[in-house]
Amino acid sequence: MQNSKLFAVIVSSLVFALWHYPVSYYFSQVIFAFFFGIILSIIRIKAKGNIILALAVGHGLYNSFGILAGYFIK
Repeated sequence: MQNSKLFAVIVSSLVFALWHYPVSYYFSQVIFAFFFGIILSIIRIKAKGNIILALAVGHGLYNSFGILAGYFIK
């Protein structure tokens, strides 16, 4: 991966992670979101074509699963 792409992955993942801090106020959530952002960024770089919509839908499904799991685990 080129330096500019690596920089873009790190910065976008950091912004993605910090964006999630006000939602949960848990630092562990920020760390997880950072690594999830790296994974999504790498998928975006490696995939051909426009997959932003697919990544957004995947993120939404992941969030929905988390909410449903939290509801049923209580």
